[in-house]
Amino acid sequence: MKTNTNMNWKRDGMAVAVGMPHSRRLGLLALLLASVALLFGGESYAQKKGADSDQQELVQQMRDKGMSDAEIKEWFASQQTTPSGKKSQTTEGKKPATKSQSAPEPPAGDLTLDSVTYRVVDLSVGMIGTRIKLNGEIEEGDRDMFNNPLVLEEGIAQYDNSMHTWLGSPNYKPYPWRMTGHLSTEVQAGKGHISHWEGLPDDMLGLWEMPLDTFYGTAAVCDLTSVKPVGARGQAIRPEHLSNVRKGDIVLLWSPYRGAETPYLPAETAKWLADTGIKMLGVEIPGVNFETNGAAAQPDNSPTHRHLMGNNIPIAYPLANLSMLSDRVTYVGLPINFDRMEATWIRPIALTNRTVIAQAKGQAKGKAPAKGGAEATRIGPSGDLLEFDIAPPDRKWEFASAEWCDYAAKMGMKMLEAADLDLSKYNWAFSEEYTYTPERLMAGRERAGYYFMIKDGKISGGEGVPQECLDVPGFHVRVEWGLIAHPSSFYYGRQGSQLRGVGSRQLSRDLTAAGKSAPKGGEGTRRTNYDGPTWPRGVGESLSVDMESGGGLHNFTALHLKPSPEVKDLPQTEWGVAILTEMTDQQKEDFYTLIGRGGGAKAPSVGARVKGPSAGKGTKGSLVGSWTLTSDWGVVTLVVKPDLSGTLESNDMGGVVGLSKLTSDGTAVSFNMILDKTGQEIMVPFKGTIAGNAMKGEFSTDTASASVSGVRN
Repeated sequence: MKTNTNMNWKRDGMAVAVGMPHSRRLGLLALLLASVALLFGGESYAQKKGADSDQQELVQQMRDKGMSDAEIKEWFASQQTTPSGKKSQTTEGKKPATKSQSAPEPPAGDLTLDSVTYRVVDLSVGMIGTRIKLNGEIEEGDRDMFNNPLVLEEGIAQYDNSMHTWLGSPNYKPYPWRMTGHLSTEVQAGKGHISHWEGLPDDMLGLWEMPLDTFYGTAAVCDLTSVKPVGARGQAIRPEHLSNVRKGDIVLLWSPYRGAETPYLPAETAKWLADTGIKMLGVEIPGVNFETNGAAAQPDNSPTHRHLMGNNIPIAYPLANLSMLSDRVTYVGLPINFDRMEATWIRPIALTNRTVIAQAKGQAKGKAPAKGGAEATRIGPSGDLLEFDIAPPDRKWEFASAEWCDYAAKMGMKMLEAADLDLSKYNWAFSEEYTYTPERLMAGRERAGYYFMIKDGKISGGEGVPQECLDVPGFHVRVEWGLIAHPSSFYYGRQGSQLRGVGSRQLSRDLTAAGKSAPKGGEGTRRTNYDGPTWPRGVGESLSVDMESGGGLHNFTALHLKPSPEVKDLPQTEWGVAILTEMTDQQKEDFYTLIGRGGGAKAPSVGARVKGPSAGKGTKGSLVGSWTLTSDWGVVTLVVKPDLSGTLESNDMGGVVGLSKLTSDGTAVSFNMILDKTGQEIMVPFKGTIAGNAMKGEFSTDTASASVSGVRN
């Protein structure tokens, strides 16, 4: 193999982690964490990681004298030593700080060290495993950015009859027994991953061979909001956009842009990072495309992999929540102690001094400030957030009542107003309509729901769903009251939202199996983006700000809900979604009627429908309209215009950025779904047939396929 002579960066070792001026206390914390990991990872692991030989000798002497690992750990903490056993410069000559009896406890998720409180921010994306139970039942989970599931199978250990979870399953398709370290949030290195490529050095290291301090230390957080798209296309990230990066840094990249507008890391900037001497790269996805030319011929392919991993600089992705961090933090994301694994799953965190925590990027003056703490999926508004609310916390209404709808609309308007958006750039609307709402809650209304919109430079909204709102592109849903009334009263962050979605999809499958699927072209959620993104940049962020800390429009509206008798006592998931398979026969019949799928269901008010492209004539016309396509990979919305142009947008399938090559002869239809995976656009072909308002077909790649069923909305 050729030696990469342009990539000659060498690490400065552990001194990099403690020599940064960001916080000497944070450096000490990282060293203590590393010491604990070295101790409990075993002696061979520490040797492989190149740990300081003096420390190893000291540890072994302690063990020889009969000290336990717990006692050794306590000794290191009490001595506040560096791995070489020398007194840290940060604490030498200082007395340990004592905590006042009256000092308040730090918020959950914070860490107090030497009287300084740091915020702990979870940077992992997380996954919900698909679990195959002992009785053969399958509890569906979600998929990562590569559309891979985390397959878990329950099994019994013969030696003690305890239950274990096996990774992978021969019975779960399309990935039988195929599990990898490249799943959800991971860290990867060159050896065993790209060592078979041409033009790379022979001495690339694997994760298991790198010093442990490679994976923790001072990090430069690079906000790439300034790398604005041009002509709806993402632009290159240049060194001038990374002005806070220093030698020895872990570099964390994020941006608020999505899809085709996402900034990308070109080859020359990747080389600049390697030449600068960074020790690791972390990337928030979606938000940054860190690789280019993945399909190019060697040696011109994947320049970021080549420049960084070729110099033993690992890459961690996809990360999350980087917008919650200040410019310089301490990062910790250790790989699993597995030899010969080119990539492993990680649970990365960042520590940032609470006195310098920045508000989430883009928040405007007057917004409710964030509360401290790590991800909290069940926290509702409290403290300072309540000062932002427009109603007293004890004011409660039932879901879809006129009072609650009016509150939700006004709260959404207030959050948009607080964002200080350039309203002249938006033509966007939001509406939710709840069908089959109990008559006692209608209060003489024809339709139950609420809306808000940005049009002609103004924000407006209120109770109801006027046609004026439906005529504006954006997010419009029309869904049965009984399906969402109860789960809408639960607080959650992103993870809770995902878990609620898993339950909702299972309920939909159970209803279909019972012959009670949603009517074609009628009820059910519809998401509409006729001429632009469903959630334009700035809008979604404004309505979900502080969601992980109890804020966001959903949590505010949940605060003011009280349970409704029709749904509160039904069998339900921990996120309030009804469980059809656990209902009694009478509960099932009542539930079918409640959601308009029983024999005695009362039809909802007709009102105006969500306005979309009208059907054309001839063979093209049979495809024109909005379609909801459902597969094991997730749900997408296909919108086709009379000229056979169209858009494809994800409901819950990650990475979808568009479509190409849409064709139809009136019966057959085909197109390519475009997925954005780590900076590379992947085409996933779809082929199917149309019969009236139904579509059937299949997504397929070289390694996997998924059956698709679709209905015209």
